Amino acid sequence: MALSGSVETNAWTPDSGKTKTVILNWTATQSVANNQTTISWELVGGGTSSGYVVVSELRVKIDGTEVYYRSHSEHTNCYIGTKLASGTHTVTHANDGTKSVTISVEAGIYNWAINKSGSSTFTIDTIPRASSITSASNVTLGNACSIKWTPNAASFRYKIKFSIGSWNYTTGAIHPNTTSAYTYTSYTIPLAAANQLPSATSGTMTATLYTYSNSGATTQIGSAATKNFTVTVPSTVIPTVGTVTATIDNSGNSVVNGWGLAVAGYTKVKVSASASGAYSSTVNSFTLSSGYSTTVNGSSLNYTGGIISSSGNKSFGVVAKDSRGRSSAKVTSNVITFYAYTKPSITAFTAARDEINPNKMIITANWSFASVNGKNSTTATLYYKKSTTSSWTTYGAIEKNTSTELTTDFDQTSSYNFKVVVTDALSNSAQDEVFVSTIQVLLDFRAGGKGLGIGKIAESDAMEVALDAKFIGNVYYNGVLLADYIKQVAGLT
Repeated sequence: MALSGSVETNAWTPDSGKTKTVILNWTATQSVANNQTTISWELVGGGTSSGYVVVSELRVKIDGTEVYYRSHSEHTNCYIGTKLASGTHTVTHANDGTKSVTISVEAGIYNWAINKSGSSTFTIDTIPRASSITSASNVTLGNACSIKWTPNAASFRYKIKFSIGSWNYTTGAIHPNTTSAYTYTSYTIPLAAANQLPSATSGTMTATLYTYSNSGATTQIGSAATKNFTVTVPSTVIPTVGTVTATIDNSGNSVVNGWGLAVAGYTKVKVSASASGAYSSTVNSFTLSSGYSTTVNGSSLNYTGGIISSSGNKSFGVVAKDSRGRSSAKVTSNVITFYAYTKPSITAFTAARDEINPNKMIITANWSFASVNGKNSTTATLYYKKSTTSSWTTYGAIEKNTSTELTTDFDQTSSYNFKVVVTDALSNSAQDEVFVSTIQVLLDFRAGGKGLGIGKIAESDAMEVALDAKFIGNVYYNGVLLADYIKQVAGLT
């Protein structure tokens, strides 16, 4: 490679051992910024003869371009070193900075027309050009980049532009000050770039390398080089759930609604929450756990679930999922206490004639019910009828677990049925029924002779027994031993 040289024509020989030639001497300067070499040339007399010779027509070509021509009508008395012509010519290198030039000289030596010539091809020094990126490492956002290239000149400066979507950042001037492989790691790619990936956890970022020939990094040379690499949104970038609010919904029952508390088997819960995505992601759905277990689509949560049947303290967990498929941390609602509820249950109910006044009845009833934190209440209503009739007569309210003598008189010769119905504030009820016989007598013959009462007054044309019975001998029914008859009816024989 060279930045200087010469080209000499073949010789004209005026006498034995003496020669006359024309020589082109050249030197070159280079522009790194323009990727060009400027050749300065001078045409002088040459040879070995000390005398002069007349030189007429001249032509100089550099890199295929005629840069000088003189016609045969001009003449110069040319000694060794006589300057015939000079000039400059600029040539452009290839994109990789290489260049070869052919320089030719033609002259009319001791002749009007051109009769001597010379030509040479020179490989000019390569001009350093823009670098290409060797590698660009994948990176998780929030960490340093790693961009590698080999500078073509120690004096070169560089800038790197990072871009993804509408986001980009260009570094300041980078001066590796080497021609060996260099890795740049001084820029941390910010989490803000995740705004360009609202629906993905990773994407493609482009690194663009610019090469500058001056210290101020203002004169760019060559074309910029690019390299793609993958950036990943860190796993810590997740949506955020705000306050989760749980409120009771008793719209299905006006009584419970009036109580203003949560009752197992009657109350629903409305769960409300807002959430926000991270770095331009959007919230797509909410997943509820604990009190309810379901997924609800949407960017905000206003969900009313079904009736909750169990009692105790209830809270509701909410997790939001965003457009990247990332899930938030679970946020739990306020606690709602659900009070247990069961329907009323009669635990005891008795009726008996007053031992002193058999026309009077003494009633005792006891029952249980759910108090629902003191909100619930019950009423007990007593009914009665003669056992031989079908319609009931309302007596009225009776007290819980209290022996009450009824004010009504009841015929000693009639049996009665008594019924108590306990109803709570939610209109749920329980009932029980007891039987009270006539007054006790050993034997009673019904008028007409077709009815017999044993231990009671006879009320029908049949044998009515109100005493415990003990049979010493066998008992027969329709001629069959009663024990065998029972087996037949039960299908055991």
